[in-house]
Amino acid sequence: MLIFTDQEKQQASIKMFEVVLERIRLANSEGSVRSITRRVIAVMFTGVFLLMLVAAAGLYPWFEEWATHIFKCSMVLKNAIIAIIIFYFGSYGLGYILEKKGKK
Repeated sequence: MLIFTDQEKQQASIKMFEVVLERIRLANSEGSVRSITRRVIAVMFTGVFLLMLVAAAGLYPWFEEWATHIFKCSMVLKNAIIAIIIFYFGSYGLGYILEKKGKK
């Protein structure tokens, strides 16, 4: 069992944050075909998920059974979509915030 002092916890948090920031900087600067392909796939998966949610909402008044089925199918993708949003799109948001702070 590890026991950290408050100062050690702060140092570990700072180190972890620096690693995350470096990863975000590297991800934002990538322009390779592989990187672009990953982003396109991320956008496509997110789009399909959102389309399923909109379809379920649109069909619900007339075809409740179908809407429920589509919604259940979309919930299977929920965790994957959350991971995609955090990993691919979260870095852009964080990069934008850091860029704004750097200009002040």
